[in-house]
Amino acid sequence: MAKFKVGDKLKWRGAFRASMYTVGKEYEIAKEYRPGCFYVTDDNENVESTRHTWPAEDIETHFDRASPIRIVTSREIAPGTYGIVEVGEAGVYGVPVFISSSCGYSALQLREASKVLAELADALSA
Repeated sequence: MAKFKVGDKLKWRGAFRASMYTVGKEYEIAKEYRPGCFYVTDDNENVESTRHTWPAEDIETHFDRASPIRIVTSREIAPGTYGIVEVGEAGVYGVPVFISSSCGYSALQLREASKVLAELADALSA
């Protein structure tokens, strides 16, 4: 079970007591009612009501901890060999690309190489 303390910032995830809390809004643990049970402010900033006391287990269930960190997903170029194309580490000036030397390439190999190069170009221009 997570540890909570007075002053912790929480975001309402939603569930019961919905009329007193707004999904995604930030609230604060105002004071400790008794060990493991806390008063949490609501939309009316009401703190001194027994119906606003939350055991720590319920806080974990219905709130997320507010945080300055957000999770993002991004695309990045992964060095490696893709068919006949070898891709190096991306840097400030772009990404080094090498095509293996051979006596000749099939139409399929060239199409696959052009697809890899097009994906690289899209990633660099994003």
